[in-house]
Amino acid sequence: GGHAHGIDPNQKCNSVRAMINILKAYVGSGVLGLPFASSQGGLMAGVIGMITVSILSTVCVFLLLDCKKKLGSRAKSFGDVGFGACGRVGHITVEACVVMSQMG
Repeated sequence: GGHAHGIDPNQKCNSVRAMINILKAYVGSGVLGLPFASSQGGLMAGVIGMITVSILSTVCVFLLLDCKKKLGSRAKSFGDVGFGACGRVGHITVEACVVMSQMG
């Protein structure tokens, strides 16, 4: 028989689906939390905060890409980049941060 809502639990998730799920998780929490945070901080603080976080996020993405480039094919995940930078402690720390960020 068929599965509820056409979802096959045995179907593997490809990279595109994983990326979309992660994006939806981050965007979803931002869509819900941003209006509240802006209302508490005010218009000016909200705008300045958004610009600051946008700049920091962009810088961090470029730093992460530089790390990935230096590690080459050894780095297949954020944890691998953490391992390349700080060894086992870096790997565990990065993986824990990813789990915590996904938990909210």
